[in-house]
Amino acid sequence: MAERVHSDCLVEFGWKATGPRDQNWECVDQTHDKLTHPSDVVFHYSNPYAEADVRTYVTTDLKSYAAGSLTKASLRTAIKSLLLATECANLSGEFQRRYVEPGINCEVVGLLFIYNHDANYDKNFRATLAQAMEGVSHELRRGRRVFVMGPEDVLYINNLAHDMKMQRGVQRYPLSSEDLEFFYPDLVRVKARKSENRAATLEMLLSPYQIVRYQMPNGRSIETKYTVYYRGPGADFREFIYLIDGLFRFQILQHADEVTVCIARPDKEAAAQFSQAVDTYVSQQFHGVKEMRQRLEIIKYRALSGIVPQFSEVEIGMGER
Repeated sequence: MAERVHSDCLVEFGWKATGPRDQNWECVDQTHDKLTHPSDVVFHYSNPYAEADVRTYVTTDLKSYAAGSLTKASLRTAIKSLLLATECANLSGEFQRRYVEPGINCEVVGLLFIYNHDANYDKNFRATLAQAMEGVSHELRRGRRVFVMGPEDVLYINNLAHDMKMQRGVQRYPLSSEDLEFFYPDLVRVKARKSENRAATLEMLLSPYQIVRYQMPNGRSIETKYTVYYRGPGADFREFIYLIDGLFRFQILQHADEVTVCIARPDKEAAAQFSQAVDTYVSQQFHGVKEMRQRLEIIKYRALSGIVPQFSEVEIGMGER
């Protein structure tokens, strides 16, 4: 299943799998009271916000649950195991030899990837996760990080990957995924080493939106285009106001030939709310100036090209463990 997760989904976000799959490696911390730790699969990508060229390695625990078995107790067990494994992976010589390229500056983070294989989970996962964490006493050392992708996150990124493939197929994106880049703005306290990066980091994939940059030929010229994938429903025009404001702040509208705001699971009124947001923004921010309306006309709206209800019908290698 690790290969399916990678080839069907995460490869679209610039993640590269490395080393052996479904392996245990020696624990080097006696306080863990374990002989080994597991890694279902290890991925790596470049971190655009690192001070130096630091590669992020992701030791991943793939979990498949039926809706009824995805409880705070099962989550607590999985999180405890991942915390220990992440601590040890940063120290273990065996882990480094198996998965880390020699001479590479790196950090190792943990990822709990939770797939609901019967597609019947309808509870508030974040609330369940918060409850599960109440019973976890182990603390990571300073600088160590773990991430959790719940069922909604997995569905969302899988649909993004599906859409990116579809857009290439109809030639709205470059034919090679290598020609697609994710946009990283400067943050309040941290500046990106470069604003575009081939990989989408965990932080980006779990954020409210993801911005993709690419170039496409138009006659004799080359146009720079952006797609903003947005998690929200677009039920309120103020959601789009927030996105438009970000496009100005990141100086995307100043340089783009076209921007598409794409919503994965839109509200039935999303298209109308988008139009209202454009009108409101021009009126309130620019007092109806014609040139600003023309600038905003490069922003288009579309719903996701197709919803993939399940990650895969095959559940090989992702047992409830």
